[in-house]
Amino acid sequence: MAQLQVFVWSELFETGVELIDSQHKVLVDLTNRLADAVMNGDDPQESLAVLERLKEYATLHFSAEEAWSVQAGQPPQALTAHHATHGGFLAQVLRFAEGWDGGKTQAQALHRFLSAWLITHILGDDRTMVLRLSQQAGSPLASPSVLGVGEKVMLEAFHNLYDAMSGMAQDLERQVQVRTEELAQSNQRLKRNFLTGIRTFTSLMELRGGMLAGHSRRVADLARKLAVLLKLDGDTVQQVFLGALLHDLGKIGFSDELMGKPVTQMTGHELSLYRSHAVNGEAALIALDDLHAASLVVRHHHERWDGKGYPDGLQAERIPLEARIVAVANDFDGLQHGTITARRLSLDEALSVIQGSRGERYDPRIVDALSTLLGRSGGTGEPEVVTSSAMLKPGMTLTRDLITPEGMLLLAAHNALEANTIVRIRRFLGAGGMSDLKVYVRPETVSGP
Repeated sequence: MAQLQVFVWSELFETGVELIDSQHKVLVDLTNRLADAVMNGDDPQESLAVLERLKEYATLHFSAEEAWSVQAGQPPQALTAHHATHGGFLAQVLRFAEGWDGGKTQAQALHRFLSAWLITHILGDDRTMVLRLSQQAGSPLASPSVLGVGEKVMLEAFHNLYDAMSGMAQDLERQVQVRTEELAQSNQRLKRNFLTGIRTFTSLMELRGGMLAGHSRRVADLARKLAVLLKLDGDTVQQVFLGALLHDLGKIGFSDELMGKPVTQMTGHELSLYRSHAVNGEAALIALDDLHAASLVVRHHHERWDGKGYPDGLQAERIPLEARIVAVANDFDGLQHGTITARRLSLDEALSVIQGSRGERYDPRIVDALSTLLGRSGGTGEPEVVTSSAMLKPGMTLTRDLITPEGMLLLAAHNALEANTIVRIRRFLGAGGMSDLKVYVRPETVSGP
């Protein structure tokens, strides 16, 4: 089958410079080969290979043409403009190559671009360059033939087409960039709202007070720090945090009496009911795809490294890593706040209990991470300054959750304060008889003395 000749070479395109004209003919041939590959339904990868060859040869041609023009006496300013034209062509071909699927619509757009560019560049830029150089004193170059009125009209039309297509491409690129940024911002807002919703829900659970107040938040903060110390990826750290926030979800139907009783003092019936919270909590999350990993944390955070835990008796590495992390954080907090034993243990005592069950109840690696972590600052790891709720101003951005002494979440970290939010916070504190709270904010959002 004969090759499709969409772009036909004409003597009008000749500049009279053999190097330039011979390379222009190759560019025209590659353009026709690309059209032929697409119109005959070849594999998109084959047409992409021709497109890549066109890009490579155009780069070679532009380099040779610019080197020749310098030797022929091309002024620096004209050379700079000519080089910019070449660069624009290569950038546009690269955009086509990066998003190439070989479809007819895309192929037609590419061929219109190539045809318009070749005509405007050869008839316009290159012939004008040679004509200007041939008119210099002592130049051995012959002047290209003069274009007629018809050719000039055609050239102007193609110039307009090329400019329009270039402008459309740039405008489309700007629109894509703006839209991408908008989608990214919307995604971040959704993530923040989702996380804030979970934190608020767990805070409502903990409003029942007693030993439960603040427990989920403290466990989540500790579990997240352990996950970071263990160098887990960002998504896993997030699932650890969410699972820790929700790990006691299955206790929502417990009586106040059961909620307030340490595990070591529960009767057999109470202990059986208590142990059901792991399965019940997972069941409440089954329908939420985004919380699948977190639901496994909820189910398995009472499994033991030695396989003697519940509800499934999983052992060692068969227990999800996220659940093993939360198990350590949960018991470490529970030992200090009376949810496991009747007496509240000090930090050192609680750590000693955890270390004593290393390799039996808990993953040894996570126990070691906890021991390492306790010697570090409890800060957030990002720059922050401490202020008071009485000194809050609009525009300040929180670096930590704003929590009451009873463990209730007032506002999640990374929120920028607004005037009406500040009023509500102060009103709430006043109604509860709390005069002030420490608030951690980003330094750059604090203005004034």
